[in-house]
Amino acid sequence: MKPFQKRKLVLFFLFPFIAFSQEETRWQDRLFYGGNFALNIGNITFIEVSPLAGYRIIPRVSAGIGGKYIYYRNPYWSNEGTHIYGSSLFATVVVIKKAGDFLHSESAINVFLHAEEEFLSLEKRFFKSSSSLNEITGRFVATNFWIGPGIKQRIGSRGGIYLMALWNLSSSGYSLYANPSIRAGFIF
Repeated sequence: MKPFQKRKLVLFFLFPFIAFSQEETRWQDRLFYGGNFALNIGNITFIEVSPLAGYRIIPRVSAGIGGKYIYYRNPYWSNEGTHIYGSSLFATVVVIKKAGDFLHSESAINVFLHAEEEFLSLEKRFFKSSSSLNEITGRFVATNFWIGPGIKQRIGSRGGIYLMALWNLSSSGYSLYANPSIRAGFIF
């Protein structure tokens, strides 16, 4: 590839960033926070708190980090519960902005694609079977890669609620969720 062609290619990919930076106000206005909460109490107890923080890189693309805490108790495994914690990195791309226009509605609904890499710290005695007593104690990190579509209903000028259907593409086998996993949450 000739040097001039390389410059054209780089400018093509940088154009959205350059165009956005001319319109954008303060960088703090592009920050957002939120998360979700899940609760299942019965034979299997599952309590999850997942805060997140993100940054709108350009109007339709955002990325961020999330934290996760889960209390999980499955009486079919043990009478004790386990504490699971971890983090995640995510990216979101809005593919249809204001889908309400297509639906002849006044609401501002965005349709987006979401990708997330999740890292969970799990206790070996609950998630790994071993014949050696030395390997039953301790923790290990399981990685899950989630991808899928979602919708966001805007509430006010910055807030909103979202609903996503995510599929775990990892083959680790250490996911507590079924495919697809349905998530609902909020951002502000």
